[in-house]
Amino acid sequence: MNRLFLILVAVMFACTAKEEKTIITGTIDNPVTEKFEITYPKDLITGREEKHEIILDENNSFYLELDIRKPVVTQLQLRGEDPVILYIKPGDDLHISADGDDFKSSLSFAGKNADNNSFLFKYHKNLDNKYKQQQIFDKITSLEPAKFIEFVEEMLNSKKKFFNNKAENKSISEDLINYMETEIVYEYYTYRLIYPMYVLSKSKWEELPKDYFDFLEDARSKMADNKLISSNYRSFVEHYLDYYKSENPDAAPDGLSNAETNIYIAEKLLDDKTLNHTKASLIYNEFYLGEFENAEKLYKSFVEDLKEEPCDNMANILTTTYENIQRTLPGNPAPDFELTDINGESVSLSDFRGKVVYLDFWASWCPPCMREVPYARELKERFKDEEDLVFLYISIDENPDAWRKTVKEREIKGVHLNVPGRYQEVPSSYNVRWIPTYYIIDRNGIIFENNAKRPSNESIDDDLKAALEIVS
Repeated sequence: MNRLFLILVAVMFACTAKEEKTIITGTIDNPVTEKFEITYPKDLITGREEKHEIILDENNSFYLELDIRKPVVTQLQLRGEDPVILYIKPGDDLHISADGDDFKSSLSFAGKNADNNSFLFKYHKNLDNKYKQQQIFDKITSLEPAKFIEFVEEMLNSKKKFFNNKAENKSISEDLINYMETEIVYEYYTYRLIYPMYVLSKSKWEELPKDYFDFLEDARSKMADNKLISSNYRSFVEHYLDYYKSENPDAAPDGLSNAETNIYIAEKLLDDKTLNHTKASLIYNEFYLGEFENAEKLYKSFVEDLKEEPCDNMANILTTTYENIQRTLPGNPAPDFELTDINGESVSLSDFRGKVVYLDFWASWCPPCMREVPYARELKERFKDEEDLVFLYISIDENPDAWRKTVKEREIKGVHLNVPGRYQEVPSSYNVRWIPTYYIIDRNGIIFENNAKRPSNESIDDDLKAALEIVS
C-alpha cells in the first residue's frame, strides 16, 4: 500500500469524528415565501458552497442542524432581500426572528452566538450600501492615485470606527474580532495592491507616490494562519505573490511554469497553514488553467509532503480534483446525461451520437457568456451547411424564467437545457468551475477538447473541423 494512499486514509478517518451539534432555528412572521436558503463555503480552496434549503412549517418556524468543524461565514438568503451574513461556530444554538413585512428592521438573534451575529448584522446593514463592490471597482478605474488612496483610506477608517465602537461590547468573541479586523484591514491592503497592478502599466508605476507601497510592510507583519477564514486575507496573499514576482523577476529559476514560480516564491515568503493553503490553491488552479501533466506533478509532490491537521481536507480536495480532471481529459467518454429541453422534451447526450457536439455551459447573468452570443451567431452561420454539428447549451440559471427570456430575446439558436446551479450533477461531472465553459465531443461520444475555445477565438473553426473529420 503506497504512502500517498495511507496519508489520504488517515486524513479521512480523522475527519469522521462527530463534533458538537450546530443548530439554527427561527421564526419568520408574515413570510413572503415559505422557502429560503443558508449557504456557506464547503472549503477555502474550490469555492464550492454547501447549500441548505429551509422550508417553514405551519408555525412559520424552521430547524436546521449543520455539520461544521470550524467557524464559517454563511449567507441567509430570503427572496427579495439582500443576504444576511451570519458567523456560525461549531456548537452554536442560534435562533433567528423576523417579520417578513419588514425583514431587515425586525431581524433579531437569540441563543448561543447571538451577540456576534447581532453585531455583524448591524455592521453590514450600516456599511454595505455605502461601499458596494461595483462602486469600489469604479473608483479603481477612474481615480488618479492620490484620490484613490484618499477613497480607500476613508473606507478603511469608516469601517474601523464602526467596528471599534461596537467591539467595546465584551460579549463579541475574540475569534469574531480577529475575523472582522482581518476582513477590514486586508480589504484595504488588497485594493491598494491591485490598483497599480490592474490600472497602471508597469512603466507608469513611477507616477505613484514614492511611499505608495509602504503599506506592504505592515501587511506582511500581520500575516498569520488564524486569518485564513477571511476571504480578503486570502485574496491579498494571492495578489501579493503576483506583485512580488513582478518586482523580483529573478526570484525563481528560469523555465518554471507560472504555478511552479508562484509556489517557489510562496515557499520563501509564507509559513505553515497559509503556505499550504496557497500551494493547494495554486495547484487547484493549475489543474484547470495549466498543463495537466504539470499539475499532476505538483499535486503528487504536495500531497506526499503535506502535514495538515485533521479535517483541513486539502489532500482530499486535490485528490478529488485530480480524479475528476482525469475523467474529462480528451480521449475519455463524455459523461452522459438526460435533461429536459426548453420545449419540455427529454434530451440525452447520447441522442447526438454520430454528430459533433459543441457544448456550452453558460448563464443569463454571466457577462462573458453574453459577450460570446454574437460570435456564436457568426460561428453558426459559417457552419450552417454542416448538419453533423450540434450547438448544445446547458444553462446553470437557478431562475428558469431568466434562462428562457434570454434565449428568446438574444435569439440563441441551438439545443437548450437547464440545471439550477453550477454544483448540480451535470456541470460537476464536466468540472465546470466557471462559465462559460466549452467542450467539443466527437461523433463517438468521446471528449475531443475539454477546454475548448470560445466562439470569439479565431481558431475555433479549425478545432470543430478537425472533430468533424473523425468518423464513427
